[in-house]
Amino acid sequence: MTIHQPSKPSGTTYSGTVVGFVVYAVVCGYIAATASGNGWQSPFSWHPFLMTTGMISTMGIGAMTKKLGGYSNVKVRYVSIVELFLYF
Repeated sequence: MTIHQPSKPSGTTYSGTVVGFVVYAVVCGYIAATASGNGWQSPFSWHPFLMTTGMISTMGIGAMTKKLGGYSNVKVRYVSIVELFLYF
């Protein structure tokens, strides 16, 4: 029995998916911000917009980057975090 190993996405697929995540995140953020029916009247309507946009887009892009780069991307991230703490 062989285990299916999916191939890594190409650069074009990666770019298209990143654009898709950002567009989806902005639309969901807009819907979350204006769901109360008041539009953009309240300064607090930026909070759900920015939180939804940031969470959906950064998590989706991070998952795609991990899939594309594998262990080397994760290793670079941890080295950067350690360097950040050593700097301060």
